[in-house]
Amino acid sequence: MNLEGLQPDTAQTFEMDVKAGWNLVGCPRLSIVTLDSLQVRQGANDPVTWDAAVAAHLVQDGIYAYDQTVGYQLAEAFQPWEAYWLRCLVSDGVTLIFPAVTE
Repeated sequence: MNLEGLQPDTAQTFEMDVKAGWNLVGCPRLSIVTLDSLQVRQGANDPVTWDAAVAAHLVQDGIYAYDQTVGYQLAEAFQPWEAYWLRCLVSDGVTLIFPAVTE
């Protein structure tokens, strides 16, 4: 299999808009991205940590992966080449902010 495409600039944060309700979200990085490294922004407000966004009822706690043998499972991080269900709890949606890759 030959895959082609452009990888987002890893030196910059990557922003992904999600709408109210359930969203299927893929990992924009070629490395693991933990939930505690994400930030969440609602509208023009300052970004907050994932835990603060959960506490403020912007997003549901946890992301969910699907495995054919066991069904849906709670995940603690975004893995490269995988997709996850994430639930946004506010009607105007939020923006997920994935951190820049520092190595």
